[in-house]
Amino acid sequence: MTMLAKSTEFSILMKNNLSLKSALFLCDKDSRLPLERIKLLRALEQTGSISKAAKECGLSYKAAWDALHSMQNLLGISLFVTDIGGKGGGGSRLSQKAKDLLHQWEKLISSHDKILELLEREMGQNQDFSRLNHLVLQTSARNQLAGKIKAIHNRGLVAEVEIELASGPIVTAQITCDSLMSMGLNINSSILCLIKASSISLSKEATETKSNQISGQIVLIDHDDMQAEIQIQCHTSLLLVASIKKNDPLYPDLKMSDTVFASFLPSSVILATISA
Repeated sequence: MTMLAKSTEFSILMKNNLSLKSALFLCDKDSRLPLERIKLLRALEQTGSISKAAKECGLSYKAAWDALHSMQNLLGISLFVTDIGGKGGGGSRLSQKAKDLLHQWEKLISSHDKILELLEREMGQNQDFSRLNHLVLQTSARNQLAGKIKAIHNRGLVAEVEIELASGPIVTAQITCDSLMSMGLNINSSILCLIKASSISLSKEATETKSNQISGQIVLIDHDDMQAEIQIQCHTSLLLVASIKKNDPLYPDLKMSDTVFASFLPSSVILATISA
């Protein structure tokens, strides 16, 4: 795993009100973790509680829970362990891999600061960077899963792309051959799979289908008057989010810890690459 670390955000205020900022991220190939999520890991290590860590970082419990599992999905490693019950009432603690990650992070802080100080002296405050832009991926898709392309099958105007997720499972996506070429996708290309929660259907039994199908246990059920959000732990580092209508016949039968099968069509998987 290639690791970079961000110690502090460095900013130079330009005379034309532009600012020069430098940021290092903790990365696994094309997947990046922002500083706020590292702060969440540190808070979890200090408090031993997701709810307390969320409060310390100014997040809701659900936002912290989602962020932790998003990190696991992108990095493909288990970052925390939850202890249920006991004298202390249970809690959560960082895995050894997460502790090692934070340790490496702290070791790089001083080196990073020295580099930033050098940049400050060399760059000055009179340069115009108005034409520089950073390409940042922003999406409303609840499921963002990092992986690597393992196979490509051309089917005329469309292609089926098999992606091995960082957490292990294989997902098949269907895109046009034009998109395949324009994105420059090849075997071993790193890719991000985007899947809307509404595109995932749930069942209590495995079914014979051409769709992608991944099993897991329900770890969270959240709902409003019209629909419910179901979070399924499919692997120690893979969490899928599905949304269903509350009038769906399956909804009354869904309970915490139930094993369910999450299915989604290859055509529902949007592929994205990150340019920086």
